[in-house]
Amino acid sequence: MAPADEGEALERRTQLLRGVLDMCLLALLSQRPCHAYELASRVQDAGLGETSYGTIYPLITRLRRLGLLEERSEPSSVGPPRKVFSVSADGSLALAAWKQQWQATTSAVAALLAGVDGATNTFTPAASHIHPTEVHR
Repeated sequence: MAPADEGEALERRTQLLRGVLDMCLLALLSQRPCHAYELASRVQDAGLGETSYGTIYPLITRLRRLGLLEERSEPSSVGPPRKVFSVSADGSLALAAWKQQWQATTSAVAALLAGVDGATNTFTPAASHIHPTEVHR
């Protein structure tokens, strides 16, 4: 892959992640509550690439304002207490709904991509629920 292609691939991945990062944060916090710095590390460990604290914290703030996260203070051995975030009951409900939406969306996209013939790069409508007239080239 040429350097320009690598940059384009990274930008594409960033755009894809931007739309689902809040769901990913809820999923990670549903597994184990943690503070924002640890959460940024866990996002990377999950294979979603490096995501800065500056990206994570505003999303946490928004999720907390929406009532999807709860916050508690936890003593720190160095410095001030840490804010530890966990998923609220409403957050668990939202995560379940978002998971269903994600699965439906990724299934539709997978079906669409399965209908693309690599040799001719044509779309096969039978492989998807999308009517051919809805596909814009």
